[in-house]
Amino acid sequence: MGKKNYGSVYGQPYQRFRYLLKYIENYYGKKVRILILNDRDGLHTLPAIRKGYEIDCYESNTLFLNGGQIDGYKVIGLKEKIKYFNMNDNINIFDNNFYENIIDKHYDLIYCYKSLHLKENSHIDLKKKVKKILTTTKKGGFVYIFYHLAKEPFDYHNYPRNEYFRKGEMIKLFDSSWKIIFVRENNLESIDLPHPYNNKMHKHLVGHIFAKKISNKDYDMFYNISIITEQETKRL
Repeated sequence: MGKKNYGSVYGQPYQRFRYLLKYIENYYGKKVRILILNDRDGLHTLPAIRKGYEIDCYESNTLFLNGGQIDGYKVIGLKEKIKYFNMNDNINIFDNNFYENIIDKHYDLIYCYKSLHLKENSHIDLKKKVKKILTTTKKGGFVYIFYHLAKEPFDYHNYPRNEYFRKGEMIKLFDSSWKIIFVRENNLESIDLPHPYNNKMHKHLVGHIFAKKISNKDYDMFYNISIITEQETKRL
């Protein structure tokens, strides 16, 4: 089981993550290499490696990589955890900003969970961040993006343009080279437990999108949407 407190300081991984991995494995008939963006102290990378996946992870926050104190939380660094669990052969950690780098590799799955709104990425245009993700996906590959929405669409002080999408903006970034498997933007806020950088109970308005890249054409703004039921959504 490993040392006590060698899980993530953020708690359990996002509940739909394991269903997403199963979907991808069933689709490809094998476990593919996954790109995970800003995974903090290993929230999703550690569970994915334990399930047999190989991971590329971009994380530019040195406290999450090397450990330290954040808002009263003692963070065990991702590098220490990887070494302790003997996972070095299963992960490439890039300690820089994905959105600022030239990425030569393309991926069968890019998993982006609450990365777009982070302060270390807030100097980069929001739409350019998504574009970077989409162009780094292989033809036939998938992206999953979990993102924050502005509760007040015209409040750019509390919901800066580079950190928060307004409802309906995300889908417009997917042109006819993409098939949308599902997209959902909530009307009610979700409760989030205390964590580093926000150590009180709080709420977020969120959306998520799961899509497949069907061609490498990136120039028009038409898209296909497959509607699935809420019950089916819960399985992903």
